[in-house]
Amino acid sequence: MTNREMEGVVDTSDEWIVQRTGIRQRYIAGDDETTSSLGEAAARAARDLLFERSERGGVGHGGSVGPPADERRLSPTGADMARDMSQRHV
Repeated sequence: MTNREMEGVVDTSDEWIVQRTGIRQRYIAGDDETTSSLGEAAARAARDLLFERSERGGVGHGGSVGPPADERRLSPTGADMARDMSQRHV
């Protein structure tokens, strides 16, 4: 949803939102998506990009990528779940 679309929902403007938050667009998750499933997709994309760049001599590997928590569970964290899901499909 863009800021222009938000203008039709609440009394705001693109300029007001961008000046205060830097946000220009947001994405709305589907009914079957959670922060951990979105984090898994982001972790996979980041991992693939790192591998691609490292093969070209650009960037090394390491670190954990993913959301800090999942709205449906407090433990394990969404980052842990996303990491585990992405490693199962290597």
